[in-house]
Amino acid sequence: MRSRKDFQNIYKKIYPGNKTTKFSSRIFDVYDRNKDGFLDFEEFLKAYKITTGSDLNEKLKVAFEIYDLNNDGVLDKKEMFETLCNIYTMAGIDQKNKGYKKLAEEKVNIIYNRFNLKRDNFLTLQEFIQCYLNDESLKKILNATFLEQKPHNFPNGPKSYREYHSEAIQKALSL
Repeated sequence: MRSRKDFQNIYKKIYPGNKTTKFSSRIFDVYDRNKDGFLDFEEFLKAYKITTGSDLNEKLKVAFEIYDLNNDGVLDKKEMFETLCNIYTMAGIDQKNKGYKKLAEEKVNIIYNRFNLKRDNFLTLQEFIQCYLNDESLKKILNATFLEQKPHNFPNGPKSYREYHSEAIQKALSL
């Protein structure tokens, strides 16, 4: 079993030097299905399967849950803005671009103008999926490839995000 703190430490290894606590905590909340404050082996394996698997619908449902901060089944602008800011912070974009909050706000407005078909200021899961399928920059954000397409220089040499992510998960399983 892994605690929230253990899970946050994994993210700190994946994104060294960046602020990962808020976003990794939210991901932990989504994967801790029984809400006992720990990721048991089954929850961890399900999370691993979703993040490394090829089932796009399952990944999008989980991504939607991550954005749905109040768990009401729809996304409002505030939730999307907060989640995007947390992703940008985790990725270190806040250190490179002090206007990252403005970028997040602009992105949220573009998404809601294009994909909030009911014009009710809430995105449903179906609208979120359409948004993902039709917006390349959101697709990159959700795929965690918006950092760089090149290998990263992690402590043990250059690796892709996926290689490092997989290695971190394997280390966590062996703890």
